[in-house]
Amino acid sequence: MYIINDIVYAGEPVDDLSVIHVKIVERLCLLVTFNNNEQRIFDCTELLNYPVYQALIDQSVFDTVAIQHGIIVWEDGDIDISTEKVYRMSYPYNNQQII
Repeated sequence: MYIINDIVYAGEPVDDLSVIHVKIVERLCLLVTFNNNEQRIFDCTELLNYPVYQALIDQSVFDTVAIQHGIIVWEDGDIDISTEKVYRMSYPYNNQQII
């Protein structure tokens, strides 16, 4: 367990990883750039198994994706996900992929 900005997170932090850019690339899928300049594809479909993320089914809610304090959020921070979880659930982006 660890704390960032007075928020308690489960698990262990991944070397002060933060999100510096996020782009919607298709339905429930994001291209995420981390502060180590690594780009990864994050498929949010699995998040829908958790009640807190059910609102993301609505495209207008999903489209509110933003970054606050290096963390991906939706709905002005009402919905968020830890950067470490995004990293673990995503896969490397091959720059030759067409997005």
